[in-house]
Amino acid sequence: MITYFDRSGGRTEQIFGGENGAGPYPSIPIAVTKAIVKLGAEGWEMVGNGNVSLGFTSQPNSGLFFKRPR
Repeated sequence: MITYFDRSGGRTEQIFGGENGAGPYPSIPIAVTKAIVKLGAEGWEMVGNGNVSLGFTSQPNSGLFFKRPR
C-alpha cells in the first residue's frame, strides 16, 4: 500500500505482487519492489524507514518514507 500525503489530505494506492507466489505472503517482496520502482520513476526519493504511528490504527506501522522535491 502506498499512502500519499499532501496539503489536501491523503490518498492510498494498492500495489500487488503478481503471479510469482501462492497466497499473499510470497508476493510481498515483489509488491514492495514494484512500489519502490514506481515511486522512483515518479521522482520520489527514499529518506527513511521504520515504525511510525500514522493514526490509521492503534499499532505503529512499519514503512518506507519518501519525499519528492517541489
